[in-house]
Amino acid sequence: MNDSNDDFSELFEDDSGKQSSTFKLVELRKKCQEIDSLILELREKLEYSQVSLQKLKNQRSNILDEIDRLKDEMIPDLNA
Repeated sequence: MNDSNDDFSELFEDDSGKQSSTFKLVELRKKCQEIDSLILELREKLEYSQVSLQKLKNQRSNILDEIDRLKDEMIPDLNA
């Protein structure tokens, strides 16, 4: 990532100095988009490794799971 993101990180800090879930969510979404672009680039090649493609897809899936987990943490449980 570039250093310009560091300029904004203080805007997303909570009282304990840790980055907030919102900032993490934004970063994960960016990373997911980057992986989507890599997957598309790889598919455009005439010959590509299925293993590489599968690794990228697994990374994207893990990031999407983390995004869902963070969103669940941010939204209060209405049944409680």
